[in-house]
Amino acid sequence: MFHHLPPAVIDPILSVAEAFQHDSRPNKLDLSIGVYRDTLGHTPIMRAVKTAAIALASEQRTKSYLGPAGNLQFNAAITRLMLGQAAPTDQWVTVQTPGASGGLRLLADLIAASRPHATVWISNPSYANHAPIMQAAGLTVRHYPYLDAEMRSLDRAAFFDHVRQLGLDDVLLVHGSCHNPSGVDLEPADWQMLAGLASRQGFVPFIDMAYQGFGDGLEADAGGLRIMDQACEQLLAVYSCSKHFGLYRERTGAALVKGRQPSLIRHKLFELARRQYTMPPDHGAEIVARILTDAALRQDWEVELAAMRQRILQTRHALVNALAKYDMNARHLLAHRGMFSMLPLSEPTLEALRAQAAIYLIKGGRINLAGLPVDQTDRLAQAIAAHSPGLLNQS
Repeated sequence: MFHHLPPAVIDPILSVAEAFQHDSRPNKLDLSIGVYRDTLGHTPIMRAVKTAAIALASEQRTKSYLGPAGNLQFNAAITRLMLGQAAPTDQWVTVQTPGASGGLRLLADLIAASRPHATVWISNPSYANHAPIMQAAGLTVRHYPYLDAEMRSLDRAAFFDHVRQLGLDDVLLVHGSCHNPSGVDLEPADWQMLAGLASRQGFVPFIDMAYQGFGDGLEADAGGLRIMDQACEQLLAVYSCSKHFGLYRERTGAALVKGRQPSLIRHKLFELARRQYTMPPDHGAEIVARILTDAALRQDWEVELAAMRQRILQTRHALVNALAKYDMNARHLLAHRGMFSMLPLSEPTLEALRAQAAIYLIKGGRINLAGLPVDQTDRLAQAIAAHSPGLLNQS
């Protein structure tokens, strides 16, 4: 049977991570896969997460099934974290999912069940798994313009010219904050304009919230979604707890839907979840629920999250300064938000960085600044200058 299988499609991120694992050089530097690392290069277990996990191990009395909705306390807490404490939630349905990727697939199946001929529009560029997940659900995927030609900022005119053409059969997938892979976010005024267009034209916004708190803070990073919530009768959203809770391997996420028939939507999501995974894993969700509902744990989590955000920002400044020493102007990186930015590095340059300098980045030049130790910024800048002379010339 299996010798007739077609070859697997190579994942642009995981394949680089695998190559890094097989590299025996002691000075190798992984700037590819999107995980946060501290100044020592470790991905830590956050203090509040560890405290909650210890309490959970001591206090939990059963591992019985929870049902397709998952952890209800988690769902309520995540909904509030996204929408704010005072926002009405009666038209929202929240279902815990196996990570945000599981949420993406669940909502893709919901779109396909509701409107099988819909087109899902994703940014160019976007998260590498957006298109494959939507396509796996049988949906048509197309790209909308997002960045300017130099990959430095939003091409606002091209973006909104495209959005103005969307209608009832369109779903617009937008990054809620900390755009992956570029770090280029919509501004509040952009969100206001987008909300007005969605309300008038009838396309459905689909907001991917994977990095709340890594950009400008928990409240600011949810601002765009909250603007859309106030203006739109229909919304889709997916949520990840991998980054800002450090729960990567726990696969803790949620799918959220706003609509006029929440009961119908809820039961359809349950049906679709039953076909896929029946119910999500509870451990990570229970940890998050405990943190968000315990005042002391939440305060400790927010303090540590703020320190992580500041470390990423400090790394941005350090890299910009290091590149400047080699006559490269990258000050636009300071306007970006979150873990990622993009450098205009060609495929041969990326190969040379990998082969000769043991520095790993993914195709397109995405750099994970949250994985770059500050004391390695000069080494990275020197390697880029050596293998891509004339890049980002000072102006």
